Amino acid sequence: MLKREEVEKTVEKPIPQYVRDVVEHPPFRVTENTTLETLAAYLRKFPVDVVPVFKSVFSEEVVGVVYPHTALLLKSKKLEAKVGEFVNPPLIVKESWKIENVIEILTSEAKWGALVVDEEGKYVGVVTLRGLLSALLLREPKAKSVAAVYTPLDEKKTRAGFVKAIERVSKVFRRLVGGEVDGFVVLNREGGAAGILTTWDFVKTRRWYKGSGEPRPLFGTRVTRGESKHVRVARVWRVMFRGVATATPETPIDEV
Repeated sequence: MLKREEVEKTVEKPIPQYVRDVVEHPPFRVTENTTLETLAAYLRKFPVDVVPVFKSVFSEEVVGVVYPHTALLLKSKKLEAKVGEFVNPPLIVKESWKIENVIEILTSEAKWGALVVDEEGKYVGVVTLRGLLSALLLREPKAKSVAAVYTPLDEKKTRAGFVKAIERVSKVFRRLVGGEVDGFVVLNREGGAAGILTTWDFVKTRRWYKGSGEPRPLFGTRVTRGESKHVRVARVWRVMFRGVATATPETPIDEV
């Protein structure tokens, strides 16, 4: 990752201060009638952390939002299940609000993002925690080292979990789908960090969580899909992201 000084050299525009400076516009449109399968396909191509759900394709009225982990419900729902069944009330912020204030709101509410409206309440776009944190890279960090900001293992409010690489995926899948945690640190046999496991790792690996619709006959045979192969138990190490960076309490904050 680039250091703050390196980022400043590559960016000519002023340092973002307000939500309007970091607002995002998802490159696809989802309505209440969009299927979960279609939502998952969109997210695999465009990794958006919060997806506004519109009343219709041609309407600017937003009825709610869904998050990436909503797509994982394909594991237990039929392929034709609609997004409208899983819409969440949106967290709404104004484009004139300061970035640091919105970060505090998102972290306190444990949300990945929020809808952005103008002063008249009209939809403008979305803002994500990831986008806000990227904007902070252009500022002088208040904390000097990781020791000032890290979350202890025994912290009850932590949004991260720990799981062994050899554990079954089913052990952690429901916690991700339900939004109980944002991700897991995957541990090797020695207890060291081997990688991480997040919702996005499942979104990219559709073959594991594909929908539970009725099996369809294979063309020209009497065999239905899924009958000819033995399905092995999925382990965390098969899905996790490898090569994750690590830090110590002494690591300078601008290197994280």
